[in-house]
Amino acid sequence: MNTADNHIKSLSIVIPVYNSTDTLDELVGALLESIDKNKYSLEIIFVDDHGKKESWEKLSEIKNKYPDLVKIIRLSKNFGQNNATLCGIDHSTGDAVITIDDDMDFHPRDISLLIEKAEANSSDVVYGVFKKSSGFSLRSLGRRVLFFVLNKFENGANIGSSFRLIRRSIVEKINYHNQDHLFINQIISWYTSDVDYLQVGRQNRKDGKSGYSFGKLVAIGFKLMFYYTSLPLKLIIYFSFLTAIISFIFAVYYFIKKITVGTLAGYSSMIISIFVATSVIMIGIGVMAIFVNRIYNSRIKRPNYSIKKIK
Repeated sequence: MNTADNHIKSLSIVIPVYNSTDTLDELVGALLESIDKNKYSLEIIFVDDHGKKESWEKLSEIKNKYPDLVKIIRLSKNFGQNNATLCGIDHSTGDAVITIDDDMDFHPRDISLLIEKAEANSSDVVYGVFKKSSGFSLRSLGRRVLFFVLNKFENGANIGSSFRLIRRSIVEKINYHNQDHLFINQIISWYTSDVDYLQVGRQNRKDGKSGYSFGKLVAIGFKLMFYYTSLPLKLIIYFSFLTAIISFIFAVYYFIKKITVGTLAGYSSMIISIFVATSVIMIGIGVMAIFVNRIYNSRIKRPNYSIKKIK
């Protein structure tokens, strides 16, 4: 990347919104304070993920206040934060896209640090990540497990975060994809290894809790493993081979016992063997069904989002 291409001149701030009203004015104010409009051409894109009507009304107020700066989009149904972010990225025009949550968990003042990092290292993508917590939590454990799986089995792919800077060259590649369950950070890892990380401070949420329950996070983790890794199939293969080896060992054992002692394997052993074999078969069929469903979804090309209104 040459020096001219490395310099960022225009920014698109993409913000997915779901049932938020209290933080939006503060967020816009912080964005305007944090970004030098004399240095960067700026656009702010809010994508309302079909939440409560109060959110859209608040966004309309912001649009009326900053008509040349703000673009607002309302989706026709709830598609999820990732797909709402994709919608905003698709409608962006800046040299770099900054994605940030609507809850002020990440603070806009750190955007300038992302830009500095990207320009200093010629990075295609820069993630803002929280400092690692010293305490234990199920969320952090799950994140570490998922990171290990992606890093071990998917060529160093990463989880990243929802606060990130993405250069236009990568944005265009993301826009090329239209498959169902499109996970932004995983797609990024397919196209570039010029990725940097910047530790940022965590802000206190006004509502005091995350919009993602532990159950939702687990569901997202499973989707990532089934839609972006071959790990489930590999586990079935390994487990099937292991079961076959164990079954062969038992067969040899009972054959020798039959010859030397003259007794047959008992009824219980036979039933257990049948249950084990049936379980392996059913698990394998279940995993294969999930992957067949992936093929089906890719063929019908279900949209990642649908726009109802845009201003």
